[in-house]
Amino acid sequence: MHVYYAAIGVVVWWQRGVEGGETRVHGGVTFFRGTGASATAYLESDHHRADEYYLEEDGQLAERFVYGPSGSLDATDSLDAARYKLWVDWVDPDTGEVRGKPKGQARLRQDDGVVRDLPASPRFAEMTVNCDKSLSVAAALNPAVIAALDEAQREAAQAMSDFVAENAVTRVGPMRNQRLVKVERFESVAVVHKTSRAGDPHRHIHVQWNTRVFAEGKWRGLWTTPTLKQQGALRGIGESTIRSHEGLRTALAQAGFTFDTATGKVVELSAHAELLSKRRAQVQENIARLEAAWRENHPGQEPSPEQRRIFDFQAWALDRPGKKAKNREVSQAGWIEELRAAGLPVAGFDGGSSAVRFLRDLDQEQIAAAAIAVCEGKSSAWSLHQLQAAVADQVAEAGVIAERAELNAFISATARNAAQGARSISDPRDGHMPDHVRHITSERVIAVEDELKARFTARVVAGEEVHLDPGAFAATSLGQAQKHAAQIVASGCGLGVVEGAAGSGKTTMLREAKKLLDAEGRQLVVLAPTLKGAQEAARSLEAAAFSVHKLLHANGFRWDENGRYTRLKPGETDPNTGKMYRGPQGDYRLTKEARVVVDEAGMLDQDTALALTQLADQYGAGLVLMGDRAQLPAVGRGGVLDHAAKIAVERADIDVVHRFTDAQYAELSLRMRSRQKPAELFNDLYTRGHVRIHTGVEEAVEAMTADAAQTIRTGGTVAMATPTNEMATQINAVMQQQMSDAGRTREARFKIAGVDGLTLRHGDTIMTRNNDTMLGVANRETYTVHTTHSDGSITVNQGKGKDMIRLPKEYVTQYVHLGYASTEYGAQGATETTGGGLLDATSSSAGGTYVAATRGREANTLHMVAASTEDAQAQFVDIMGRDTADRGIEAATEALAKEIEGLDLSMPPAPAGLPLRTEETAENLPKAPSRPLEEAGAQEQPEVDKQLRERRVASETRTYERKLAAWQSRRDAYQAKNGHSPEEWQQLNAQAVTAHHDAKSFRETTEHNVASRAEQALRSDHARLSADVTTARQDLDQAGLFGKNSARRILTDAEARYEAAFGIQPAQELPLSLPWNSFGTFGRRPLPGTRNSPRHA
Repeated sequence: MHVYYAAIGVVVWWQRGVEGGETRVHGGVTFFRGTGASATAYLESDHHRADEYYLEEDGQLAERFVYGPSGSLDATDSLDAARYKLWVDWVDPDTGEVRGKPKGQARLRQDDGVVRDLPASPRFAEMTVNCDKSLSVAAALNPAVIAALDEAQREAAQAMSDFVAENAVTRVGPMRNQRLVKVERFESVAVVHKTSRAGDPHRHIHVQWNTRVFAEGKWRGLWTTPTLKQQGALRGIGESTIRSHEGLRTALAQAGFTFDTATGKVVELSAHAELLSKRRAQVQENIARLEAAWRENHPGQEPSPEQRRIFDFQAWALDRPGKKAKNREVSQAGWIEELRAAGLPVAGFDGGSSAVRFLRDLDQEQIAAAAIAVCEGKSSAWSLHQLQAAVADQVAEAGVIAERAELNAFISATARNAAQGARSISDPRDGHMPDHVRHITSERVIAVEDELKARFTARVVAGEEVHLDPGAFAATSLGQAQKHAAQIVASGCGLGVVEGAAGSGKTTMLREAKKLLDAEGRQLVVLAPTLKGAQEAARSLEAAAFSVHKLLHANGFRWDENGRYTRLKPGETDPNTGKMYRGPQGDYRLTKEARVVVDEAGMLDQDTALALTQLADQYGAGLVLMGDRAQLPAVGRGGVLDHAAKIAVERADIDVVHRFTDAQYAELSLRMRSRQKPAELFNDLYTRGHVRIHTGVEEAVEAMTADAAQTIRTGGTVAMATPTNEMATQINAVMQQQMSDAGRTREARFKIAGVDGLTLRHGDTIMTRNNDTMLGVANRETYTVHTTHSDGSITVNQGKGKDMIRLPKEYVTQYVHLGYASTEYGAQGATETTGGGLLDATSSSAGGTYVAATRGREANTLHMVAASTEDAQAQFVDIMGRDTADRGIEAATEALAKEIEGLDLSMPPAPAGLPLRTEETAENLPKAPSRPLEEAGAQEQPEVDKQLRERRVASETRTYERKLAAWQSRRDAYQAKNGHSPEEWQQLNAQAVTAHHDAKSFRETTEHNVASRAEQALRSDHARLSADVTTARQDLDQAGLFGKNSARRILTDAEARYEAAFGIQPAQELPLSLPWNSFGTFGRRPLPGTRNSPRHA
């Protein structure tokens, strides 16, 4: 199952990315904020033909699922277009009841002085159930697979809805003190599409969850934050449901297909899927260009369904000049004909069935442990939903056969078992943690972080102090901060930290420090988190540099896919290769005087940092971490540079920027790094032309790529960065066209597409995405396409005079894509002539924006899509306040406290209450709204066709019978669960209320009587003990010389008894009555010995 972004009010094509389906696509829950009419238009635009997304029942658009208390499915029915629009607009499609009034978009000036466009109310949340492209091809080739795949996807859609319904909550109560309540009624719909917009086989279902829910007697808003954070679990549940569907597995086997449950692919159809994905990408590019041209000529208008159909046909025909279509339709048969024309088989497959497993065959404890390991590799703390996602992914890959309900139960139970064996970072006084908040961690995560900080501390304690020499590096061009940093690198301190702004000359500083170390005969080992970073460091320093992992591997460290390290001893057998490990060789062997410098240390994860620190401790080598916490963080569990900066004594921060030719921009970049006063910073950037505002993404991409093409034509280099791979793919597609139009690339003889589905041209810039020492390529390196070959391989190089590298077909299809633009992680560390960044209001972060805005020496421009300058400013302020970094347990604990602030979590979410209408009968089940004919403004209709009337009556009868059966089912389920009917419950409830009233009256009477007797006893005791003290005092006054001691002991005993009874010392003059005004006041006196008791006053 793959999930793509849906539109937010309008169709946003660029957010979908390449829908090839060859790999799992990251995406998730999105919120639709438009009207019911715009929702219908959105659904019509996401497939090829409007008649292909209606259900089998005539005129029905969507299937609705109605859930009751505790997420139980109570009823299902179908919605036509009119009733679907009502459902989206928060109107009951059966009764016409208004469930709420959606808020429109509003503008508000907030406390920070920024005017923000507050979004309209989300009408529904959506995810799209999809499958691997090869499954859609299998369905197109075999009718039996069609039915089975449709059923499997429907099961997946319902499984996801079941999960959301079971976990749906709303907030009740005043702000700052809200409690969570489980919903009593929740609704979702599923809309089936059989093709993509390009018309190719692409079966998928839009699953939509309405954001109006019923709880505690009224319709309320669904709390959407948990829903958004469930998306990983929902993807896993949907994927596992499809792969474990018995009917689909059987149909595939009978059709001669081999289904790989670990990947969700049909083995025999990989080439078919690749061909259709490439062709589909071409058609979609054509559609985008045609639609953009149409909108330019029709401002303010939306294309009609018929116009969209014309776009589709024209887009298909653009790349088939020699073909004449028989009609103006793009049919699925046409796509199958493309397969035949390419020489691919469309029948006669003879694959076999795969091994069958069941849930009982899985080791639940092993899966729970693996889920913990997956989460450990990603962050310092995680939520129950993230554990559920990790479990669901494993179940999907296991290849089991199971029913939907079994899967959901297994996934939830396994995740909860895993959580019970873990640790929570929450304060027990905070109450019950919701399932979506990150409060779970493990002993291992805590142990790794503790050991890392302990080793850092030990290095500081044992290391020598750096005495700054004002004359050091005097013969160099280094600034004062650079000299300080160079002395730290060249010193003998155990732990040093050098931070520097982008373009501050950290590499220049390191080059000078190396000269000093070389003169002293000391070893300098320069490391980087990535192979590409190490290669760039080696080129800059003209010295050996390694990736951190390469050095660790050479010294016996091994790690799994979740980043957990082990270490081999020399002479042991490497389990990965079967060869004997002989120990580190050559430059990989550290010396005692070695200085180990890690560049871009902010991108190190904690497990890798600990392994490196252990290695440096073994050799007694010094360790210097160099980086910038304002740039992008580690992909996994981070906070290494944060911990080191807090612990290290030897620190330097280089805040003088040398990269930019514009001194004023250098000052602006430092302000961007500090993230202070972002609203003022935006104004200054915008005024100086470093921010450009566009009305749409297409316009922004066109402007961005036009600037880049101009720079390249004049001999410069460009860095274009964006937060997501999908956005980078769109930029690359347009930039490729720019290069083609400029004559800088030419069509290749053999059409070969990379992992992004875009066909490569001679002269294109490509990026490799996997380290391969055999080929000699590194992750995120860029090359130029020189030649394409008939076997699907390509020959590339990195410029004139550089060696040619031939990349085989397998590498190209999995790890190569166009490289004109990249994500911000791919751009970090680059320095080019100009730089550009395309920001996204929801996915851009402060660190990523800072990276995108600091790559160019001569010019840097940020492109934004906004309705106005004020809107762009508000987006920028929000982005600069968004920090996506994982910075360790302490930071996770602080984030947790902020997330649960204002929630009353003293009790878990309250369960849904009993149905409000316990006497509901078939007569008052929901009915469709109706109005008098004259009120509706209609005229009397002529008699309609008898068959049409009969079909309509039959359809309404079926709907009524389904609702009646559902109502009876709910009533029977209630009676079976509680042992009585709803009517009997009312009588039992009345009896309970009476009994409660009687018990309350008896309790009050008893309390009054007991209190009265207690007060009487108290007064009696006071009178007796007061008399004893008074008598003893009188006896002491009258005692003779030899009787004083005895009288004094009697008085002390009397006063002690008095104090023990009443908690105070007896006064000099004791009254006959109690010294307190009333028994109630006495009852609130402080306990003896407390800070506020009279003795301590």
